[in-house]
Amino acid sequence: MTPAEDGVRLTRDGHLAILTLDNPPLNLLTAPVLDVLERHVAALATDPPRAVLVTAVGEVFSGGVDVATFHRGAA
Repeated sequence: MTPAEDGVRLTRDGHLAILTLDNPPLNLLTAPVLDVLERHVAALATDPPRAVLVTAVGEVFSGGVDVATFHRGAA
């Protein structure tokens, strides 16, 4: 298993791409995690898989977006 880059790991198994959230304990979608997800999805566009599986490490798939990433007063 490859190490997660900023909470996300991308692996390939033939025609299947697997994106694994690994940002314990809640697999929150922080700004760095979203940036890495965006990079991985862009990389998949150069060699598209037939399917993409999004999974997570631990008991929680994702607690959602980390509200600390929002700036007060931003529209």
